[in-house]
Amino acid sequence: MMRLRALKLLLVVVGVTVLLLSVTSVVMAASTVPDNVVFTESSTTLAKPILRDGWKAKQKSGTMTYTLAGQKMFWFTSTKYWEYNGARVRNPKYWADAGLTTLATTMQWRYDGVVGSGATYQLWNGKADGCHYNWKRGQFSQVIFGVTTAQRRPRIDFWAYGDGTATITGS
Repeated sequence: MMRLRALKLLLVVVGVTVLLLSVTSVVMAASTVPDNVVFTESSTTLAKPILRDGWKAKQKSGTMTYTLAGQKMFWFTSTKYWEYNGARVRNPKYWADAGLTTLATTMQWRYDGVVGSGATYQLWNGKADGCHYNWKRGQFSQVIFGVTTAQRRPRIDFWAYGDGTATITGS
């Protein structure tokens, strides 16, 4: 009988300890969530920007960077290559890249990959293929003791136009 009571008491103590550790982890996790996000745009200089058939090629990127107290934590980048001739777009290629700093991994953040994307040609300047639109969404999760405590899902939208210009937005 005495052993049974001791075992029950031990189980209660262990349960309370696990509960306290879990609550402490969740409270700590709340203070490790990024407090700022910045969107930037960049261009890549291609080795052959003018193709043999007179079309031109371009490549641009948009990046969402998340920070905590001014320190970079993680980023999500969407890059697009396209060819254009002044009115039309052809051969669009687009991909995503992401990264985490040591700070982010120490705080139990991870990159889950691309969780959504889509693409279509759009009417622009009277041409059905005058614009190519695509979007990509990545996902970062903070997982502590197997519990997801926070997520960030950056999305980058990209419009490439037949005149070589582009509009890139991040949210």
